[in-house]
Amino acid sequence: MFKKLFCKILWLFLTQKLGVLNTLATRALRISDDKSFEEEKSHLLNAIVENDYSRYLGQKAFLKATKNSLTRREPKERIRNVHLPFVQGTTDRIARILKKHNVPSTYPLTPFVSPSDQ
Repeated sequence: MFKKLFCKILWLFLTQKLGVLNTLATRALRISDDKSFEEEKSHLLNAIVENDYSRYLGQKAFLKATKNSLTRREPKERIRNVHLPFVQGTTDRIARILKKHNVPSTYPLTPFVSPSDQ
């Protein structure tokens, strides 16, 4: 019982550490340009080692971030989700037009009716 609980706590701790490293690597890859990426990567790996993390785990996080295709998209290629207010007869038309241009949109399916309006 104790061994199983200890292994579960250890697993949760390690996944949390990996999550922090993955987030740092992904942000560094998104923010830095091609010229300064190697310098940023070496700086972050040194900071990771100084904070008692394994260099291997840092390199693994950078490898995972570079394999992810969504990480290295250009800012112009990133399409944000559009939130539309509900206007009867108009919102769904705008959403269909945006869908033709590959722009995701969200809107409430029914209008919000407050209890005082009923």
